Amino acid sequence: MKSANHTQELERESRSSSARIIAIILLVPSLAILTMSLAIGSWLLETRARLDNDYWESQILFAFVALMGGNLGLPFLVLRSIKPKVGRLRFGWLFPLISYLLLMVYMEQSHFLLSSKVAFLTVGVVLLGGAFMGFDRDR
Repeated sequence: MKSANHTQELERESRSSSARIIAIILLVPSLAILTMSLAIGSWLLETRARLDNDYWESQILFAFVALMGGNLGLPFLVLRSIKPKVGRLRFGWLFPLISYLLLMVYMEQSHFLLSSKVAFLTVGVVLLGGAFMGFDRDR
């Protein structure tokens, strides 16, 4: 009986360690998203204010919201990377998932070249997969 409990505890620790590694890996794209947000966020709002076209104003607002929403997962990933016990809330993985989905939805409907969309969406699918793996590992 004690051996089975010990095995389960080791397995749980291994899964938790895997989730922490995934969070550390996902910090890199999250920091890139934060950097982009800081670099172009105010420019997007300024450009939106200068436009006299409702369609493009809404497109730029959507880009701004998606970019800012892309930062939702960063605090959780930082917590999960630094303090494994604090960040062990399984549903905290929903924040990175939502942030990646927001960015993917914006990119899919945008007017960028198809090759850019495919490249960005491919990266998005990989990031979503990583966030799902972290969600699965944090049981």
